[in-house]
Amino acid sequence: MLNVTVSKQDAHYVVAYITENFERKVVHTAESFIDSIYNLGRKWHLNEVHFELPKELVSSVTSFLRVEYPGELYEHRITVA
Repeated sequence: MLNVTVSKQDAHYVVAYITENFERKVVHTAESFIDSIYNLGRKWHLNEVHFELPKELVSSVTSFLRVEYPGELYEHRITVA
């Protein structure tokens, strides 16, 4: 399972990618975070991914996932909270 935790810090978002084996933190804008999800999906299979997002990002991330990963979102393999 991959946990992606996003927190707001000033004008940017701090994104923590956490699995059993590693933890990585990256600073993004809202747009670059959406792009990073696309790139992540090309490198990592997005089954069983959990996103913890601030309220202002939930709508845009969910809309993006409905377009790019509808099956995984429908089957609850990707969750957004």
